[in-house]
Amino acid sequence: MAYSLLTTTTGNQEGCDEINGRFDVTVGHTHDGTAMNGGTIVAGSITNVPAGNITATTVQAAINEIDGKFSVSGRLSPTYSSGLLVAERVVTEAITAFTFSGLTGVAHGGYVLVAEVINTSGSTTYYGLGVNGDTTPTNYSRQILLGQGSTVTAQLQTTFIANSIADLPTGNVCYSVTEIMANPDVGMFVAKTTQARSDGLIQIGSSVKVLTADITSLTITATVSNGICPSTKLTLYRRK
Repeated sequence: MAYSLLTTTTGNQEGCDEINGRFDVTVGHTHDGTAMNGGTIVAGSITNVPAGNITATTVQAAINEIDGKFSVSGRLSPTYSSGLLVAERVVTEAITAFTFSGLTGVAHGGYVLVAEVINTSGSTTYYGLGVNGDTTPTNYSRQILLGQGSTVTAQLQTTFIANSIADLPTGNVCYSVTEIMANPDVGMFVAKTTQARSDGLIQIGSSVKVLTADITSLTITATVSNGICPSTKLTLYRRK
């Protein structure tokens, strides 16, 4: 590859001379990747100063980070309320529990969990949300309002279903959005879920528990073995 000698008509020849000297650029010179011509400069060796939503510290890592935010169609993955995609899991084999682990960088903040839950387990299943490994039923308390047809009822729940992101009879599909917040200063964890089922039930619920630390993991556990069935999709976003 040939490079031309840099020149200037604006009086800044000193800068051009320094660039020419560093890269051994002379008229007709061929850049062969050795000695003064320098080897290949890899993107991983170039420093990037993190800004905005990019946290990578090298150019290569920044490219990878941006690429990770693209879906297979080439479009940016959707975000919720200007949030940042953390992870997405599409279940291909039935499981009982799934954990979003290694959650960091959200001091006094929260997440949004978008779930499409499919129940083909053969039994009515509740899908509880546990924070920081805590799946003890009595540690969560939940008030819900549910409606189906012309009937609307309110309930106070203190079992494991108290922190459920979906309450689902077998053969049904549930779409839910759960807003998750924590504030260690006041020792509180709050999760608010809105869910709509394919059998017509609509449910809104808020749950609370004592939490004196930031969120580091979120676990979804089915009350039935292998109750998180294939094609279930769990997507976690970080709230800004």
